[in-house]
Amino acid sequence: MTVSFDFKGGREIERALAELGEPRDLRRIATAATREAAEIVAQEARQLVPVDTGTLQSAIKTGNRVGTRARRFRGARGRAFREAIDSTVEQYVGIDESVRPARPAKNPKRKRSAGGSSGGAVGFYAQVVEFGLPNQKAQPFMRPAFEAKAQEANDAMGDILWRRIEKRARFLARRAGRL
Repeated sequence: MTVSFDFKGGREIERALAELGEPRDLRRIATAATREAAEIVAQEARQLVPVDTGTLQSAIKTGNRVGTRARRFRGARGRAFREAIDSTVEQYVGIDESVRPARPAKNPKRKRSAGGSSGGAVGFYAQVVEFGLPNQKAQPFMRPAFEAKAQEANDAMGDILWRRIEKRARFLARRAGRL
């Protein structure tokens, strides 16, 4: 599910970002803001998820999407596609399927690390908990977390963007003064 937001001051932020110059720096600023905003939703999801062993709770992560599709195209089409992907910043909140539940040790005296289970059961289990099964009641946690914290995350993203823009502008002004 992809959701877009419009927030107050969006055009002003866009103009301020355009004045800062280098796309790499702009992307870094936007990525930091969206990461922190996504973490607000993830924290709420971690609080709402039903906890038996804590594995599902620890599997709720935030991350950014990397535009890997652009690398398959060559020539002008590939460059245009890469530029379009590089100009967007996306964050997701979801289940990290690499988190593995702990297996009980065969020998109770021997300690076992927290990971080590084979198979990606966490992703399937998350879907079962969120949506339920015909014979198991759903216990949604992701959708309610998003609905509860979307506006707070949106407002936080705007505040973070402004703070980072101001910080970058001060840095550029200091650097220009030294040259």
